[in-house]
Amino acid sequence: MLAAMGSAVQKEEDSPERTGNPMIETAVTFGEFDEDDGLDDKDEIGKSYWLFADATPRCFQDPTRSCTAPPAFITSILVTLSQCMIRRDDTARAPLVNSNARWMNGLSLERSFRARALELEHFSVPKKGPNGEKIWRPVLDMRKLNLVSKKDRFPMPNCQELLDSLHGAQWFTCLDLAQGYLQIPIAEEDREKTAFVLPGRRGIQLMFTRMIFGLTSAPATFCRLMHDLFKDVLLDFLLIYIDDLNVHSRTWEEHLKHLEIVLARLESVGLKLKPSKTAWGMTSVKFLGHLVSRAGLSPDPERVRAIEQYPTPTDLSAVRTFLGKVSYYRRFILGFSAIAKGLTILTEKDRPFVWEFEQAEAFRNLKKAMVSHPILQHFNPDLDCEIHTDASTKGVGAVLIQKNGDSEHVVAYASKGLNKSQRNYAATQLELLAVVFGVEKFDCYVGGDRHFVVVTDHSALVPLLKTKFPVGRLARFVFRLQHYHFTVIYRPGIQNGLADALSRYPCSDLVCPEQTVFTAFLVPKLDIPEHQREDPFLRAIIFDSRGRHPNG
Repeated sequence: MLAAMGSAVQKEEDSPERTGNPMIETAVTFGEFDEDDGLDDKDEIGKSYWLFADATPRCFQDPTRSCTAPPAFITSILVTLSQCMIRRDDTARAPLVNSNARWMNGLSLERSFRARALELEHFSVPKKGPNGEKIWRPVLDMRKLNLVSKKDRFPMPNCQELLDSLHGAQWFTCLDLAQGYLQIPIAEEDREKTAFVLPGRRGIQLMFTRMIFGLTSAPATFCRLMHDLFKDVLLDFLLIYIDDLNVHSRTWEEHLKHLEIVLARLESVGLKLKPSKTAWGMTSVKFLGHLVSRAGLSPDPERVRAIEQYPTPTDLSAVRTFLGKVSYYRRFILGFSAIAKGLTILTEKDRPFVWEFEQAEAFRNLKKAMVSHPILQHFNPDLDCEIHTDASTKGVGAVLIQKNGDSEHVVAYASKGLNKSQRNYAATQLELLAVVFGVEKFDCYVGGDRHFVVVTDHSALVPLLKTKFPVGRLARFVFRLQHYHFTVIYRPGIQNGLADALSRYPCSDLVCPEQTVFTAFLVPKLDIPEHQREDPFLRAIIFDSRGRHPNG
């Protein structure tokens, strides 16, 4: 039955026999976008998603000269655009039409990477091709229009919140809308605001009738549409990030029912899906740069491969690009901030770019950490949480762990480096900073009235968090934790290896030695004897001086 959808639709070999396939019943929902697809500007739902620009005065940008662009390239653009146009007296469905507007947006021709033939929706978004070749590409400049446009403040989905909603799912289907933005009409009175002229062909003025990338409110407009269409099932069995949909279910029977609901609603408003990007009835799928499966969460293997093959940076821009790619997966990397220290220091203000052994070591170790990443379990709201924390002079770290009986599994790693002033903190202050960082970092998991356990290898924190009158910096840290419900447990560092590794990553011997600065902090006089009795070494001296055994 799936063959009717085309060979591009993926399927899982071990899935149950598919009877009553909802895809067949709503096959009109699939296919490439054409003139007759998308929301109709005469329909009620179409009227709700027009882009209105409160723009005064009118924007005008003189077209960029194209003397360096080959004439054959400009001709190819004209051929591509002519396929998107229809007669001027029939503008109901065409995404691009002729224009005599008094508005003008800039259009330049830039030499960049591209993966495929020009797509109208991605008119201003360069794509990198499989062969890495550089070719000419038109780029539409909407900045002046966006400055005077009324902004849609509808919030964008949070990627981590979506991924944390997959606990218990066994079956997955990923759907992608075919040129999703082009399925949203622009109000007729606002179309002239998107007008532009082709460089070298100044007699040809065009304007868009449907939404494209580059308009300031385009993402929010699309998110609002999808939210209104599926608001009663979002985070239940459907996750949506702009035009990417993830349907997940606990059983195969539920999965079929959920798909029927999703496909029927898409069909009811005329939204089309792209078969080549559909993964149907899988036990694992790629979603938001991750591989989502029954077992848990891991980075997308293709992105891991791209990071592994990333060339050695030769300037600051390349370093920032690499750190941006790896930082997206920092929750999978044990001790990320400590490992990346050699590269992050290059991004400091007024620091010259010097690639030395420390930078090469950090670059190599980050690649190695990405290749050997763990599979993180999906967060289960029904299980108890533990946050293991630790600190060193290099950084602070925390691990979110959940226990299921005698077994425990990692949900996320977190770590951060220390700034100049934090490196001067006393040991107890650093350890308490690690607790504050870990608890606030995982606030979305342990916040509210949920009780959890904090595990530390610094014994002084146990009585300190119970002190009635903390002072100074310690007081500020304690007050930041007071609305959380948790119990602190002391566990020696040898038994707290995960968090210890987060803050203490082995560094090269060639790194310049650091000077350790000890600072004093105020402790109430009556608390000093109590802290001394908590310390095993001092307690033995105290009792020995009194002629008694410390355990006697």
